[in-house]
Amino acid sequence: RDDNIFECAAYALSGILGINNIPPVVIRKVKGKTGTAQIWIEHAMTEGDRRKKKVAPFDPVRWAQDWQMVEMFDNLIYNDDRNSGNIIIDQTFNVWMIDHTRAFREYSDLRESPEKYLKQVERGVWNRLRTLDDEAIERVLDPFLQVYEIEGLLKRRQKLVAFIQGLIDKIGEDAVLFSW
Repeated sequence: RDDNIFECAAYALSGILGINNIPPVVIRKVKGKTGTAQIWIEHAMTEGDRRKKKVAPFDPVRWAQDWQMVEMFDNLIYNDDRNSGNIIIDQTFNVWMIDHTRAFREYSDLRESPEKYLKQVERGVWNRLRTLDDEAIERVLDPFLQVYEIEGLLKRRQKLVAFIQGLIDKIGEDAVLFSW
């Protein structure tokens, strides 16, 4: 399903994981219709605009790390609609993820094979990803997701944790984990 409620789920999940690049979003009713309202990032450009204008990131290392987190999060939530129009870059070159309306699929497999792209994860996010208990995640997501959507996320989380731990075991913690 394609649903704006997934915006709230993505924001809530990002909060407990310590991912701070999804703008706050809330449920609101306007003229009898329920929807979501999300803070807009002022004076920003989309990733598509950045590419078109050939604007280079201020800090290429941080830029690469931000993209690693986008890839990790999109795989966790099974966001199959990430594109250059729903990545926003602010004036200080922070990367913001918007539009999660096609995320939280019921699939238990990861969206993409992480071997292709996932090489690093932020240390604090990694610690929360592997140590949060399922019940804590369920409590945060229950207002927004169906049971089968939460179950799919929890199965993907197990696979993502196993992959990242394997990467750490293979090439070392210092090569895989970074801190902001």
